[in-house]
Amino acid sequence: MKRETIIKIILTIFFIVFFGFIFWYFYTPEENQKTNQEENDFFSNIFPSNGNISENNFSEDNENNFSEDNEIQIPKLRQLSKNPTSSIYFWQKKENKEFNIRFLEITTGHVFQTETDNTNITRVSNTTIPRIKESFWVSEDEFFIRYLNSFGDIKTFYSVLKNKIPQSPLSNKENVNNNSKDDYKKTEGIFFPDNIKEIVFNKNEKEIFYLLENNEDENSNKTKGYITNINSTERTEIFNSELKYWNMNSFFDENILFSQKSSYKNYTPLFNLNKNTGVFEKIFEAKKSLNHLASKDFSKILITYKEDFGNNFVFGILDLETNNFLEIDSFPTIIEKCVWSDLGNIFCAGPRGGFSEKDPDSWYKGFSIFEDFIYKINPENRNVEIIFNSQNEEYRSFDIINLGISADEKYLYFINKKTFTPWVYKI
Repeated sequence: MKRETIIKIILTIFFIVFFGFIFWYFYTPEENQKTNQEENDFFSNIFPSNGNISENNFSEDNENNFSEDNEIQIPKLRQLSKNPTSSIYFWQKKENKEFNIRFLEITTGHVFQTETDNTNITRVSNTTIPRIKESFWVSEDEFFIRYLNSFGDIKTFYSVLKNKIPQSPLSNKENVNNNSKDDYKKTEGIFFPDNIKEIVFNKNEKEIFYLLENNEDENSNKTKGYITNINSTERTEIFNSELKYWNMNSFFDENILFSQKSSYKNYTPLFNLNKNTGVFEKIFEAKKSLNHLASKDFSKILITYKEDFGNNFVFGILDLETNNFLEIDSFPTIIEKCVWSDLGNIFCAGPRGGFSEKDPDSWYKGFSIFEDFIYKINPENRNVEIIFNSQNEEYRSFDIINLGISADEKYLYFINKKTFTPWVYKI
């Protein structure tokens, strides 16, 4: 091939690439801008700058929540925040039958407040506690936070919000830094020992029971259990075990329910520990992947476990007075997706596609993702009713955790495990 021909071919390719790039750059700017903006929004929601709330942090419905007659339009399904959230707390207003809502942000530990009949969002606290792993509420001004410090230790902090000062509501276009530090409540409290493995709260007595591995003797793997008031570091040891991986979900009066960690590999019984006598007794036979949740009055225990063969979960209720266990047919789910209401009913999220062989372990580790319905179960007649179907109502799919129900059973609230965003649904 002649030299002139080679040069012509190279120049032709160069001009094709050059003018193609020019065309792409000048004729598709909106697409480029949209893609870049989506990437920025994604990373800012995971790692918000300085813990500030940008205009992307609240539901898109908040900006246009008024109708022509200026009445607030509250969506049936409402996203409280676009930022990852650890927990939600509901309590009823004194002036009407609606509810106040508080939620705790994962990345900063800040507390925010809104209402079921109002879409305004207010920041309540300004104390920054990053890397929150778990939290649960004692009251609207009291909660426990569990987080990792820079050394990888699990810190457990009992928090109290003090100094009630009027705050200004935040709109989509306002930034938290516009408010004075004096507008927020201060977070005070006490720390409990590092690296608590499990913790459970007794609402009636305002006590906690927690488990620690024995660090005093290098040759011992014993787990010790301590009971204490929520606002005191003085503790009493009432439990000692050679086993390490315990699970506790219920603490009522003198009763604390125990089982081994739920796993498709493990068979575990259900035990009850009496905090006054120290008696530790088996109350349900060993089952694979067993887990449990007691009713508010401790008269019944919701129990789930996996069948010996297959991937299905058995779902039933143990009556502590009669010691009868009654299965609820055709309802597979796991305890982490359930809650007892104050009225004695059960609300559970259940996956549309069922479970895999390695669940619940795969779901715990984030390898499995579910798309949930929400059901209401009457424990007396075992009637099951679907009350939330995201597919039928053209909502997005949810993998539901931290499910809660208002005292009047009119509102569900939960965290979407896929994004850790907080939601409220009016039944």
